[in-house]
Amino acid sequence: MAARGKGADKETVDELIHVLLSSKAEEEKAKVVADNVLSFDQSFWLRIAEKADQAGSQEEKEELSELANSVMKMVDNLVRATESQMEDSSTVLQEILTASADPATGEWQVPLNAREVESMRQAIAQRADKVDEAVIANAYAWMRKASTDKLPGMVEVIQTALQLYAGLALSGQSHDDPLDKIIAAAPADWEKLLREEVEAGRLSEDAFQEGLQKRMEGVVIGLESGSYRQRVQAEYLKELETRAKSIF
Repeated sequence: MAARGKGADKETVDELIHVLLSSKAEEEKAKVVADNVLSFDQSFWLRIAEKADQAGSQEEKEELSELANSVMKMVDNLVRATESQMEDSSTVLQEILTASADPATGEWQVPLNAREVESMRQAIAQRADKVDEAVIANAYAWMRKASTDKLPGMVEVIQTALQLYAGLALSGQSHDDPLDKIIAAAPADWEKLLREEVEAGRLSEDAFQEGLQKRMEGVVIGLESGSYRQRVQAEYLKELETRAKSIF
């Protein structure tokens, strides 16, 4: 049963209550709650209370009461877990951004120099297993806030972090693949590296386009549709393709 928005009709709420009552195992019930977390608004709790009042037997009334208590605890646990995840993702993001700040002042000098960019890249690589969807979503949220607050320098720092993440996520392990080398590099170095690889005969336009297409297919198929990770990686590849037009 898909999650719904607020104010769903009584029939939809009743269907959800029925599904929950039919879920005998706690694991099964927890999955239903997680899949429909947005459904547990005021209308749900009022309806389950109404059904308990109208119950035809004490046993049915107790079953509905126990269900309400159980679901409430599960929703509370989900909210706590989400808040904890957001706190953790904020810490990871802050550590990544701080890696490029001036150690003495804790402030950023924009544009970041090569050493500062490399420090940020290393910070991302060292936390590769922690840079998940929540971290990328937070980065976009912070960037929007910085833009609203008219802090273009902070926007640029966060954009750099997102680009470095995308480059690391998209590049393979082969040091011999010229496209991997370019993708892993900072966008400021793309044209220079592209020109070097093309002039040396190591990368043709056809090979470039084919490699880029394969990576784009991997992003579309391999990542959750509409996710921030998919968005940032797709934008990164499109930007590289646009920049390459000045070389080929």
